[in-house]
Amino acid sequence: MKKSIFVKVLELSMLMACSYSPPSHQSKPKKIISNTMEYKSLYRKIPIKDSTDYLNRFEPYSFKQLPYQLQKPLDYDSTQSYPLLLFLHGVLHRGTDNQIQTEDILPIWASRKMQKKYPCFLVAPQCPKTTHWARFRRENGTVVMESEPSEPVRLLFELIDTLCQEFPIDRKRIYITGLSMGGFGTFDMLLRKPNLFAAAVPVCGGGVDSRADEIKHIPMWIFHGSQDEVVSVKYSRDMVKNLEKLGASPRYTEYADVKHDSWVEAYQDMAMWEWLFAQKRQ
Repeated sequence: MKKSIFVKVLELSMLMACSYSPPSHQSKPKKIISNTMEYKSLYRKIPIKDSTDYLNRFEPYSFKQLPYQLQKPLDYDSTQSYPLLLFLHGVLHRGTDNQIQTEDILPIWASRKMQKKYPCFLVAPQCPKTTHWARFRRENGTVVMESEPSEPVRLLFELIDTLCQEFPIDRKRIYITGLSMGGFGTFDMLLRKPNLFAAAVPVCGGGVDSRADEIKHIPMWIFHGSQDEVVSVKYSRDMVKNLEKLGASPRYTEYADVKHDSWVEAYQDMAMWEWLFAQKRQ
């Protein structure tokens, strides 16, 4: 079987190698992205709207060889409890420098206004280049999740528990969001610990929609671009469809004419953040 354009591109990510052929109505030929620089140049950046409001308070840490950055609540008070927000980056920010993984979330969360309105512990781990957040395989034309998590995800579950013991974190308000490879990682972590997260915002990712019944109780706001050439919008559409069949009511935003950088719109959507921080696990 010939590799699809998606597989050609998604050799940068194991999950994206689980791609599919585009719908027949998409007759326009897809562009093959041949190298990382060309791949990266396709993406827009979230603008910093007010430099006077900019306050980067991320601090670098390491947990059992897993690098991560942590931003504590503004005006932190140890007698108060706070939510925890976990952010999973995409494939291009893998590495060990413990810096670049915040690139797509920093323009939003370096805002004093955001930090004041939504005080939280914000955790941004960095996935090693040799692996991915999620572990899936393709079997008989479907995507199947491996029984054991990836090493970074295993460590992330430990890290969350450790942070909850060290800081006054409200365990009923643990949130997760991720983009692209991190979007797949978001669904992976939801399925592995369905009673951990209060809400999730997967962006241009996908998961095992046949197991949607296991996560139907989790509030979700799913985002995707209709013209995504890297991770097909079909992943998000199928997940939403299966969740709705099970009686769930996931929020879903699909941006017309947006390709594989729908996080630019998603993370600037202030209604999304307001919704997310209003969620509380029962």
